[in-house]
Amino acid sequence: MMRFRLDSWWFGVPLLTRGPLIALPIVLATDYPAVQTVWVTFILLCFLACQALAWPWKVPLLNALDCWMSYCIMILVAASALYLEPINKEGVVADFVDNFNTGIMVVIFSSISSMIIMAVCALFHRAAMGGNSEYAVFNLGRTPNPDVLAQKMKEMAELLGQMETKEVEKAFDALAVFDTRRIMNFMTMMSSEVLTGRSDLAYGTRVSSASFQAKAKATKEEVKPAEGGATATV
Repeated sequence: MMRFRLDSWWFGVPLLTRGPLIALPIVLATDYPAVQTVWVTFILLCFLACQALAWPWKVPLLNALDCWMSYCIMILVAASALYLEPINKEGVVADFVDNFNTGIMVVIFSSISSMIIMAVCALFHRAAMGGNSEYAVFNLGRTPNPDVLAQKMKEMAELLGQMETKEVEKAFDALAVFDTRRIMNFMTMMSSEVLTGRSDLAYGTRVSSASFQAKAKATKEEVKPAEGGATATV
């Protein structure tokens, strides 16, 4: 467990199952190399997607190398399929390929249908896509209310203000590199979205969400006194 990030401690369980799952088609489909190729590629692709989302290893370079090796293994497995003989249009392998392709097509069209439903909902639900007021299913979970979040943020800021600089420095020094980078990203976001006048606190560049908001048009005309007592309409 000490090899993984604290928020990805669970990755050891699927990592232990990857080897048996890859070896399983050799036992179940001994005489069908095409089935073995598809199964191994599917397993490696699932684990590659899981690893890319979790980024579980503590060392960032190890995550990149592990993903790259998984990608290379998938390329080798796919290239080895070129040595296979063409399958018959009837038989166990043909049935497996047909059923597998049907399942993949169902997943693809289901995803497309979900995207269409999301686009239709966006026409009626006037909210920023990906914002706090968006549907929970679109955001893959609920977000806390802004007032609760602001209250907890203020309490945390007060507690940090009571701590000595050395205490905060000692706590940060014990953090892993991913946690330190999260704090840096948080500071960059806060300096861009909340503390707009303190760009010196940022650890990177970020486009502010205010730059995408439409500027309100002036609805009233200002009347300024001109020289000689006359008035000018702007």
